[in-house]
Amino acid sequence: MAKPARTILGKGWFAFDNTVDFRALLLLSQQLSQDIIGRAKETKNLANDQGRLEIPFTLSGKLPGAKPKPDIGYIARAMQKGAIEQGLDRLLRKKSPKGGSETSPSQEQQPSGSQEKKKTSPKDEIIRGLKGLFGQ
Repeated sequence: MAKPARTILGKGWFAFDNTVDFRALLLLSQQLSQDIIGRAKETKNLANDQGRLEIPFTLSGKLPGAKPKPDIGYIARAMQKGAIEQGLDRLLRKKSPKGGSETSPSQEQQPSGSQEKKKTSPKDEIIRGLKGLFGQ
């Protein structure tokens, strides 16, 4: 029997008037998580100790109009942590004597005109993907 690609754990309530208030955690399988992390390295900060991506969300409102909403605060904190780690890693690599060719910070931070138009932040891409996942 195959394992599910995702699990949802949560608690909340459902009323007779079809109102729902549910807080939950979307927990992806290790295999699916590793596939996503392999394609979008920024998502690794959403992984738990077992390497499974977890995304807290809420479902509240009146059915059928209630829509799940990911916890953007949690996701933003995880992305900040990753950005800080990545910045420290770059800083340490630049100071390393083995570090190959170094570029000035001004060269790294200024994309060319065509790159600037096409470039979207990893956070924006993740939020867009989550909105697609949650049907928003």
